Amino acid sequence: MTIASLRRALAAALVVLTLAGCATPYRQGLVAARQGRYAEASVLYEEALARNPDRLDAIVQLGIVRYKLGALERAIELLERARTRAPAEPSVRLYLALAYLRKNTSCQRRTSSSPHSSVSSPTGESRRKPSARSP
Repeated sequence: MTIASLRRALAAALVVLTLAGCATPYRQGLVAARQGRYAEASVLYEEALARNPDRLDAIVQLGIVRYKLGALERAIELLERARTRAPAEPSVRLYLALAYLRKNTSCQRRTSSSPHSSVSSPTGESRRKPSARSP
């Protein structure tokens, strides 16, 4: 190995080490989300948005992470914001639809324990609630 090739290898190693320390919060958020560390990813995406509030990719990723954390209202807010800027973006449309579906499903579960639960009649008698399906 020549001195010149050693210098090139050393320079390349220094560049890699320098860039590794300069990872942006957005990129760190991507790594955290891929590893399932959604709460950490959320904080990192928020930091990226604090630096650049109009960064569309950070808005989308934060919305997805909030969906995965179960923060449906906030996920919907973020994804609706992204949808106005990128209405055809598949990931925005997918996670926005999933968030609305999950939100509506959880609301229905809270209001009704089952479709065949019993209800009281005005006379105090218990009777079965009719099925939602027609005969």
